Amino acid sequence: MWRWAIFVPHPPIIIPEVGRGEEAAAAKTIEGMKEIAKRLKDELPDSLIILTPHHAMGRGLHVICANQFKGDMGMFRARNCRLEVDGDPELASSLAEYMESKGLSVSRSKGRLVELDHASFVPLYYLNKTWGTLPKVVIANPLGLDYEESYALGKFLRRFDANDKNLGIIFSGDLSHRLIPSAPAGYHPRAKDFDAAVVRAFETSNAEELLSLPEDEIERAGECGLRSALAFLGMAEGEPISVLSYEGPFGVGYCTAIWMPTKAAKGGSSGVESHPYVRLARLSVEHYLKTKQVLDPSQAFSLSPQVDLWSKRRGCFVSIKRLDGSLRGCIGTISPVRENLASEIIYNALAAAFEDPRFMPLSEEELAGVRFSVDVLSDLELVASVDELDPKVYGVVVEKGLRKGVLLPDLEGVDTVEYQLEIAAQKAGISSLKGAKIYRFTVERYEEVEKDL
Repeated sequence: MWRWAIFVPHPPIIIPEVGRGEEAAAAKTIEGMKEIAKRLKDELPDSLIILTPHHAMGRGLHVICANQFKGDMGMFRARNCRLEVDGDPELASSLAEYMESKGLSVSRSKGRLVELDHASFVPLYYLNKTWGTLPKVVIANPLGLDYEESYALGKFLRRFDANDKNLGIIFSGDLSHRLIPSAPAGYHPRAKDFDAAVVRAFETSNAEELLSLPEDEIERAGECGLRSALAFLGMAEGEPISVLSYEGPFGVGYCTAIWMPTKAAKGGSSGVESHPYVRLARLSVEHYLKTKQVLDPSQAFSLSPQVDLWSKRRGCFVSIKRLDGSLRGCIGTISPVRENLASEIIYNALAAAFEDPRFMPLSEEELAGVRFSVDVLSDLELVASVDELDPKVYGVVVEKGLRKGVLLPDLEGVDTVEYQLEIAAQKAGISSLKGAKIYRFTVERYEEVEKDL
């Protein structure tokens, strides 16, 4: 079972023992590495796979089956900076056999003690600093694959069954090596375009642009991370990726990003799954808290590929409640204002979390202590008499002049039509129902339940 995947750079200079103060120029990258380690501290895998472009290379995907890995930063003036980690040769063999069964070209090497390359060492250094321990490791090099095969590798990895082991994977790769005149591979004025394309691909979780890059654009970047980036995107399969940082302080592009599977992909529920509408509401808030960016509506299809769920246009309300049932935010639209329901849910979820004037903006620390619900509204019906209303079945809209108040149905404590209309009118600042229009609507209500989370 996959717990997570990360894409990280591997410049030795960001290790303090190597940088000796120069690492401060890459502060965003270091913060991204630390943030990844912090987020994953409670998601430690049983074994860890590292995809690196700097270890032994062979035909196709080269898998290294080792009992132990050991290395230091001696090549970078820090021989006392050392790491030792156990290998997982059984997992390495299973991985190689699985990829071969999928038609991917695979080569292997074996050893009792194998040297760690710097592209593996650097991310392991930061994980070990926070975790205080490291799981067993498998290292593989994708440089023998072409770009389409690298993308396919990620898709195959997503379906790799490790016999009930919890797994994590590091996709190690630097981006362009030609960003500034003093860059290690020389300078090209358009090298930055390559890095921008990779970051866009991560932000949209879409590999199409990278797979269609002209060979000369890849060449002028002088990169070492495209295959790792494509495999990372293939593994995410369109599910949201959080980009934590990007910078190029030494002329080489460094990007940190993280993907974690949905609860359904993790098998996180106990036989009951929350509806995709509710998962999308929570996901959109989580994504914004981590990236300060609005989730792309196309990500809805990672939660459910059923087009009809997302393509219709409906008004909806997103409610957020604390575990004690008290309200933490509620914002919605009576009629659709977005191009589809996916967008409607995303923007209303963000509004409920951050723009409800009754509450402070929701913080990341609060997420575990709140529950989301989504009410999808029917079309409004003008009623001729209050006899057509029922607060348990119908929500109401009270409209008078330019003022309009709305109240959802089946709310705790709202047991009579009179009280329902009174609250709706008060919300709009309507003092008298005389001359007001009253509409009713039904809702499809979707709620998170405890065992889904």
